[in-house]
Amino acid sequence: MALVAARGYVRCTVTDMTDTQLSPDVRSGNDPGVILNAVTPLSAIHLRVKAASKSPLLPGASWDFTYGAQSGSPLGTDVQQLAGFVTASISSVPSGGVSAPSKFLSSTLNSTANAQTWEAYDVSAHLDGSPAGSPVTLGSWTLTGNTNVGNMPEECAIAITMQAGYGTDVEFAPGARPRARDRGRIYFGPCAVALTVLTDINGRTGIIPQCQKDLGFWIKAINTYTSAASSINWQLAVWSRKSARLKTLNDVWIDDRFDSQRRRAGNSANKWVQALP
Repeated sequence: MALVAARGYVRCTVTDMTDTQLSPDVRSGNDPGVILNAVTPLSAIHLRVKAASKSPLLPGASWDFTYGAQSGSPLGTDVQQLAGFVTASISSVPSGGVSAPSKFLSSTLNSTANAQTWEAYDVSAHLDGSPAGSPVTLGSWTLTGNTNVGNMPEECAIAITMQAGYGTDVEFAPGARPRARDRGRIYFGPCAVALTVLTDINGRTGIIPQCQKDLGFWIKAINTYTSAASSINWQLAVWSRKSARLKTLNDVWIDDRFDSQRRRAGNSANKWVQALP
């Protein structure tokens, strides 16, 4: 996997080929990629992984992943195996990495056995964003490893951007940003301080480069998966509701600055008032 640090982010290709083996279009992000056409039930799965907090005052977090089946007719068991693979990866060190993704997560998240949940939605017939209804299957999972000392405010998150090929899409068009439909994002957090926060000589805080790299290796590790039930080859994808299609990934990048997800902050539990004058 090629890793490139530029303009404050780490960018890596989600392929087993080296950067020099990739076509010029892939290296530049212009290859449109393989479009996954969801033509059978369960061939496009939107997986929502939820991470509940210990405190009832905090809403917790959720991270969304969309997978397309490259061939075959998936069964419900295939979807369950896919969900198990993704949730287990959060607490596992990815190939090439140093730390598991869970090491960067706040200890405010509940690490009790099976305290976390996931939901899988069949969006095969709803790629245009129309309501997909209830989950076709759901389950629980266990978060481990989020034990580092020191937590950041719960709204702090690491932006993980997954990019499909741009093809002929331009960044800006009248009243639109066509390339936005070729990108997807995970706001990974809430975050711990240890292994995550870097302060430079000017006092500017950012994300430790090894953390950026480890999260890039993580996305590479879950980019493809073969479920044993029906030997279904799953591919992580960008889901464009505008284009009503799934597109395979070219690369992923991780910014060196934290994002803010205000909805994860929770409400104030105590208010102190000073009477005036």
